[in-house]
Amino acid sequence: MNTNMKPYTFLLTTMLIALFSTGCESGAVLSHQESQLPEVAFQEEREVYEKAILESKLVKDQHEQGVERRKRESQELQKLLRKVQGRIESSEGDNLDKLYGQVRARFEQDLAFFQRLQEMLKLFPTREGDYPIQTNKMHLGLQKALDLTEDEFFDIIDSSPGVPQRFDFNNVPQMNIVGDRTHMFASGDGIVIKIFLATVYRVLSGKDKVSDLRDVFCQDWLDVSPWAHITPLPEGFDTTLIEDSSYFYNDKKQIPGVIIFHNGFAFGGHRCDKRDPDGKEFGPFDCSSWIASIIKSPAPFSTLHQYIDYHIRTDFSSFPAKAFSQEAKSNIVREWQADSFRSGIEESLTPIQLRDPQIDLQPGCIHGERVLPFFDVTENMSVFPKGSGGHTSLFLGMLGCGPDAQALTLGFTRNIEYRNIDAAYAVDKRLLFRPNPFDAGRSVFYHKPINF
Repeated sequence: MNTNMKPYTFLLTTMLIALFSTGCESGAVLSHQESQLPEVAFQEEREVYEKAILESKLVKDQHEQGVERRKRESQELQKLLRKVQGRIESSEGDNLDKLYGQVRARFEQDLAFFQRLQEMLKLFPTREGDYPIQTNKMHLGLQKALDLTEDEFFDIIDSSPGVPQRFDFNNVPQMNIVGDRTHMFASGDGIVIKIFLATVYRVLSGKDKVSDLRDVFCQDWLDVSPWAHITPLPEGFDTTLIEDSSYFYNDKKQIPGVIIFHNGFAFGGHRCDKRDPDGKEFGPFDCSSWIASIIKSPAPFSTLHQYIDYHIRTDFSSFPAKAFSQEAKSNIVREWQADSFRSGIEESLTPIQLRDPQIDLQPGCIHGERVLPFFDVTENMSVFPKGSGGHTSLFLGMLGCGPDAQALTLGFTRNIEYRNIDAAYAVDKRLLFRPNPFDAGRSVFYHKPINF
């Protein structure tokens, strides 16, 4: 540890220069200059994305919404950074070693709370409206923020050599593609830098509660922020056990919750959020809650609902002819007819009988997939497989052709633990063809909605 650091009064003039320069303005169609990526990076994906924006109103609208969301995040985080800078500059006589110790202690305390919360939530059954709090990733973000503090705190504060590029939030990308490590908008690093800056400010200001960050922004900040969300707790949760936490929140709505920082994604979204029953402009979504929202579905649905609906309405034609017994088909049809989620999909989406992706698919179509186990393709199965987990997104176009073809898509996605992915309005690639005939049934496609 460097014990010969400059006093706070030195500070963040150089930090600002090294970390964040003036951000770009948004536009409907990308240019190499606007994107903040090297001209050769993701060139094929960029061309497909630009073409989709021009050809599909739905894609264009969501592209612009994604850019606006990222701009709002950038503006808020820049404002928070300026507040941190001001606090440090006015703290004459203190030094960075003292700040380091205080910030590290705060991270350890908050991390212990979220680890304890995760254990407490395991006692509650999994219900639709509780997915966001039960699957939050704050414990991962806090652990990474603590690691960042231990490894790079003085480099960040002293700006020598400066903040790693992966945390950049000032240069707003026009195409938020999975795999781009030149900013924080497509990776798990996003919540890390948000937690880091918020925690440093809390320590400097002496305000323990995370909700006090509204002093930086506005009084209704938690209701409008694109990166902080009051996530309700399960019914029957004893809030007296966590009321001393900095992240606990309750107000006149009398719907207690925990403030969760996010990069746009929350499992289940906020479609069943008791605090925001009418939705939140920049609230968190997952893949299916976002699709249901943008196509104005009268009811929510998941990738499982898409998968079952598609295969029933296309008479299971994506699978080998003798894959399932008549009993298996009849049972799944009967189950689907009684499902309350059925109306949302049937009223909003029309299946595509996919023969040639290059011809049948257009930008703005809906893509969905389920993870299926391996089956013996000669087996006359007595049960229709439902798979486990999945993804849905807007189809943008094709990359390549033949067995190596991939679909380029736009959506919400998160896989922090294994791939460090956490992104809203993310451009991603999905494999279309697989050698096992049963895998052909894992992907489903719907025509783009009417009026788009």
